[in-house]
Amino acid sequence: VAYDIYRSQRLFGRDIRNENILCNVVVEADRIDQNETSKPFKDGELVSEITPKRRKNLKLMTSIRSVKEKLLSPSRSRLKEKIDSVKNAKITMKSSTFDFRETMKRNLVNKDGHLENTRIIYSALGGTSSEMMAVVRDDEKGLLVNDPKSSDVLIQIEASTVSKLDANIRHGYVEIPNGASFPITPGVDFVGRVRNCGESASIMHGINEYDRVASLCGTGGNSKYISMDASKLVRVPTSIPATSAAIIVESYLAAFQALHLGEYAFENRHSPTSLTNMTVLVFGGISSIGQAIIELALLFNASKVYSTGLPKHHNLLKSLGAIPLGTESTEWLPIVCEQMNIVIDPYHSQPTEDSRHSIKAGGKIICFDHQNGEHITKRIESTDNWFSQYFIRSSTLDDEKHSELTYDVFNEWESHLEIGKSDLSYLFGLLKNERIEPQVARTLKLSKVPDAHHYLDGKRRIQGTFVCVPWEVRGGNK
Repeated sequence: VAYDIYRSQRLFGRDIRNENILCNVVVEADRIDQNETSKPFKDGELVSEITPKRRKNLKLMTSIRSVKEKLLSPSRSRLKEKIDSVKNAKITMKSSTFDFRETMKRNLVNKDGHLENTRIIYSALGGTSSEMMAVVRDDEKGLLVNDPKSSDVLIQIEASTVSKLDANIRHGYVEIPNGASFPITPGVDFVGRVRNCGESASIMHGINEYDRVASLCGTGGNSKYISMDASKLVRVPTSIPATSAAIIVESYLAAFQALHLGEYAFENRHSPTSLTNMTVLVFGGISSIGQAIIELALLFNASKVYSTGLPKHHNLLKSLGAIPLGTESTEWLPIVCEQMNIVIDPYHSQPTEDSRHSIKAGGKIICFDHQNGEHITKRIESTDNWFSQYFIRSSTLDDEKHSELTYDVFNEWESHLEIGKSDLSYLFGLLKNERIEPQVARTLKLSKVPDAHHYLDGKRRIQGTFVCVPWEVRGGNK
């Protein structure tokens, strides 16, 4: 409220004539002014001892009083009468018994007691997105949680990503997560609000109605509602944008876990110096997850981060803090030979000899083993976001004295759920404190998701991630 008043005061110089805005400014200014004047300076209090919050409030009071003097001048007597009526209206509203939550609950179902859901579906693998994908509206009574002992939760989705991984799943290049059956709703993640839940969700997992939560779902994210067990939900701070939080769930979680794969002690993997003095090599750092790896590696104090890429992408890699390398091994291997602590290679299911030559003793190579690898091999040049298509396996080679591991964000989530939830909460904390900056390429309404898939099917790169905002009426940014 204080910010809105201050902003209105600054705009006042541009001759704002909207009386409703001016009335509300004065009404709220009176309330805040009274609160501040009730906190006089203490005897002997020096200006240098005033807290930043107190100093900001005092500066705001000067601006507010200036606004009030202009608004309440004799020439604005009619406006003063309107202000009095606004004050009375606000007092009446505050004393009413209006219950926002009850209103939301009444609006959750239609007159037949069914939940009206809108989602994207496809009923077969392959084909073009325009032919195979459609927007459907269903009356889904089954999504509602009617059993009070259930731990199921109904979430109203605020945002979910539309990624290359979704496109790979739709084409059959990647096994469908969680064994989902047709028709399938894409979207591997979501952020939303709990709208309906059983008592077990609250008692056993601390999840209550209207909590803001997120999870990795595999399928079902590009929808208005989704149902999920409370044990798989992670709380999301209300202060961070839903669009940014959605990118964290799969992309940044996969990047973080790939960098810390094999290290399961929280005090080590959640330490800001977990990668101190380490050197990291990322193949294809221009991808959305590649960029997340670069950002996180530098955040966790890696000494150097190298990334392969085409010459036209070198300036972007430099801006991210990485040292750009050519795509041919003859270009990059002489520079990094036997110097890397971590090598992340999303393009091969097994380490190449070049990767093994780049790793130093005690280091680790992270590869990704596709269950339908022959399809991926054909599309390797257009792959953008596909860390989550592997099963985890670790083996230490006796002759090489380094570790070779494979990673699958879905398997890791299912196999080490509590670790995954802890990692996700930690990443949300970094986002809240503005330590990381996920890049939103574009926000989309549900009907535009097929268009995003068409774009992702091509070889063009995007700077950031598509985010679906299912309750967006006009479709978000272009």
